[in-house]
Amino acid sequence: ARMEEEARARAEALAMGAAGTLMAEAGIQPALTVKVGDPIASVKEMLAAEPAAALVLGAAPKGAPGPLVAHFGGHDAGAVPCPVVIIPGWLTREDIEGWS
Repeated sequence: ARMEEEARARAEALAMGAAGTLMAEAGIQPALTVKVGDPIASVKEMLAAEPAAALVLGAAPKGAPGPLVAHFGGHDAGAVPCPVVIIPGWLTREDIEGWS
């Protein structure tokens, strides 16, 4: 249970940091949720429970895509109830700012 609590705290801190940046730079307040369990099932439950403007996923700069990118960007792409945005891992902050 302690390892799960520490993992949750790290995930929440990372998410809050990203949310703070999004708020400061774009004025957007994202909804943040940290869940333990199957990531695909958790995201599907969240999307079914509450509408989302977009599902934003980060992709690794190298190698095969992770399970969320593979599933929602491939297998289940046509069934997602909102746009799916995949941010390539090699993009710099400047690249992202230039496109936004």
